[in-house]
Amino acid sequence: MAASILVVDDDMAIQDAMVTLLMGWGHQVVATGSCAEMLERAAAFTAAPDLIISDYRLRNGEDGISAIERLRSEFNRDIPAILITGDTAPDRIRQAAASDCLLMHKPVANRRLRAAIVNLALEVPASR
Repeated sequence: MAASILVVDDDMAIQDAMVTLLMGWGHQVVATGSCAEMLERAAAFTAAPDLIISDYRLRNGEDGISAIERLRSEFNRDIPAILITGDTAPDRIRQAAASDCLLMHKPVANRRLRAAIVNLALEVPASR
């Protein structure tokens, strides 16, 4: 079963790699460099996404936690999310843990990412 996934990462090479990887797994993917860009495109979506994947550090001082919260608010749903970071500072880890996102540390192995997607986006919780 395919998932609809939003990817937010300000590195174009990572966006391209994520789109190629996720589409190769059969998912529908929209990737942008910032939450603002994603919100501009959100009006064209016909349904809420199944999953959000965001890098922690985004451009212009934006962070992935805020981006995920804004997207969840825009779609008025508690969309499952994966926060990816290379930052190992204890404060960042605590902040991510409190965000109700799955925290994954770079580099993320493809098999681990795929397992996380299946667990978060493709299992249908009773509340959905």
